[in-house]
Amino acid sequence: MTRRPQFIIAAVLALTVAGSARVDLIQGPVSVSTTMGEFSASFPVENLINQSALSGTYTSGVDDFATTVATISHGQNVGEWASPVGTTTGNLDFDLGADLYVTQLVLWDSRLGAGEGDRSINDFTVLTDTNQSFTSSTNVGTFTNPRDVLDGTVFDLTDSSARFVRIQIQSNYGANLTQMGEVAFASGVAAVPEPSACAFLGLIGVAIACCRRRRDRALRT
Repeated sequence: MTRRPQFIIAAVLALTVAGSARVDLIQGPVSVSTTMGEFSASFPVENLINQSALSGTYTSGVDDFATTVATISHGQNVGEWASPVGTTTGNLDFDLGADLYVTQLVLWDSRLGAGEGDRSINDFTVLTDTNQSFTSSTNVGTFTNPRDVLDGTVFDLTDSSARFVRIQIQSNYGANLTQMGEVAFASGVAAVPEPSACAFLGLIGVAIACCRRRRDRALRT
């Protein structure tokens, strides 16, 4: 009889964990810099994070990542960043504003016109770090960006705690400059227990109380 409450409590904890889930929120960087430069003042690197050419806006750290990506696209040949002619590879460094649990990356190409898809980035590596110098960085994935995808492409990163993210562009699709629309990330947060788990907690509490009453009654007899 004395072991039942401990067994029930262990079951409650297991069900509570099982009833919880991670929620990925979209996270827009607060700043961006690049080693590659800019084609002109009309194609600033800030266009990668300012939502200026997206079909809708999102609230960073609040809106659901998957829902945002599924419902927002990028305009054609507007609001993009482009590197100078002759520069096709280099780094893009993003500051998320705080240490976060970074799980995914979404890359919106800028809906390039006919024959311009060769400006899209091709192969790239993503690094994360808690410091801006990337002296203790973690490689969270190497990817190939599909050419001529008009909407956001999501890349699953190795989960890491980081404030700074670096995209190392290793190639594009053959043009003499590189072009990109918008970048955002997913930050994972723990969700509250699901309603079914919460309801079960109440039932377990009643069961524990019943066990205690039975024990007390047995001791009195």
